[in-house]
Amino acid sequence: MRTKSRQGFWKRLENYFTAITFAEAGEWDFALKTLESSKNILVICPRKTLSEKSIKYIENICERMKAGLLFVGRCESQVEIIKEVFQNKSIPIDYLPLISFSEKDLLKIIEEHNIKLIFVESLEVLGRVASIREKELIHFMEKVLEKVHCSLILLEQT
Repeated sequence: MRTKSRQGFWKRLENYFTAITFAEAGEWDFALKTLESSKNILVICPRKTLSEKSIKYIENICERMKAGLLFVGRCESQVEIIKEVFQNKSIPIDYLPLISFSEKDLLKIIEEHNIKLIFVESLEVLGRVASIREKELIHFMEKVLEKVHCSLILLEQT
């Protein structure tokens, strides 16, 4: 077992024992919150803007999954637009600037931020990130999903 996997296992085990202790003391709400891990949705968008339709779709998914949003892009003003649309919701939003973004960066972000779902603006963007050169779309998508181990939604093919 890898060191990181062991650390993750022991952390989860510690959370279970903490939850059991609080449940035995009658603190059910705290016990449940201890077991819940925060999950996030990753949006990769190197363009300057996302369509309003895409932003609304992301908002709906975040609400239904009770997940936060991690936006990776070139323009912080895009995040401000998203925050404005999400203003009446309790969805946490974080921003990482897209300067250089590699497959290694993507895998690290997925692990560190507990990413459950990835939105990407186009297959071309994901191909650059994952360093994949495939002509057939189905093989391309299989290889991408094999590398990221996460569900993927294509927002807008340009």
